[in-house]
Amino acid sequence: MAPIVVAVCHASFQQLVFPCRCKSAIARPLLQKRAMDLNDPASYRPISNLSFLSKVVEKVVDGRLSEHIKRHRLLPVCQLAYPPVSFHRVISIDNDMIDVVDQGDIGALVLLDLSAAFDTVDHSILMD
Repeated sequence: MAPIVVAVCHASFQQLVFPCRCKSAIARPLLQKRAMDLNDPASYRPISNLSFLSKVVEKVVDGRLSEHIKRHRLLPVCQLAYPPVSFHRVISIDNDMIDVVDQGDIGALVLLDLSAAFDTVDHSILMD
């Protein structure tokens, strides 16, 4: 199976496209705390289970990005958030951004921590 996984990773990097089948996930509810009400939808947080292949590609991207950042010393000395072990959060950069930088223009990337976003979701809409 390794040659197939390697081929998918290489193709993804060369074509700048992530396979559509790897973009889907199975979302399952997970109780936030044991003491919470089991019958209240607000007590649950949706957890997405991604495919094996998407996790492998994510790890390869993480490794390459981490190495690139270290080699070119791209992290500021006084970085306040997202230490080097958290680079896997920065794996999705739009092709438009890549094109902008490749053309020599200046691009801006804004990263938001949405880890608590589901605490504000209208759970009745989510259940529908």
